[in-house]
Amino acid sequence: MLGIIKNIHPNLHAQATENEKTTGCTNLTAKDDMMKNAHKKSDAHQNKKTQNNCVARLMVKAQHYFEQNQLQQANCLYQEVLQQQPKNILALNALAVIAMKVGMLTVATELLNAAVEIDPQHLAVNKNLARVYSRMSRYDEAMLQYIGILDIDENDNDAHRELARLNLQAGNPGIALTHYQCVLKVKLANLENLHRQT
Repeated sequence: MLGIIKNIHPNLHAQATENEKTTGCTNLTAKDDMMKNAHKKSDAHQNKKTQNNCVARLMVKAQHYFEQNQLQQANCLYQEVLQQQPKNILALNALAVIAMKVGMLTVATELLNAAVEIDPQHLAVNKNLARVYSRMSRYDEAMLQYIGILDIDENDNDAHRELARLNLQAGNPGIALTHYQCVLKVKLANLENLHRQT
């Protein structure tokens, strides 16, 4: 504040400085500012906590509607979540799945691409994006997406199985066989682990 007064009129600055020396106003103002900032931070934290609780309740309700195949209600609630948290990956993914179910594949692709931009390592989002590309007959993009999934988890059976199917369809039986072998290898490893546990 003193900087503003100083720039407006030099005599006012001198007078304000003199008043601060005699009354200790600077210390009070600084303490008041610190208290206000502390309250603002506390209020912001409380608001964020309240918003997160609200979003959590919306997500639970939306998931319930989704499981009951009440897609319109689920869609509305997931959109409410996005209004409060535009980068909520779970809501973006769920809206994309709803869009896929009703045949809006372009919308699903847009939602999933937005989610991938937020978290490129999210497996469910990447798998859904690969599925949408397959359903849209965009096989090259689907294969690239499945290869990306294997970068995240090299033992993902769904990705290996789909890569085998897509490569077989594209006339690449050698590559398809390699992916089928990976599927079998992972399944055998899972059976061995299950046998050891029993």
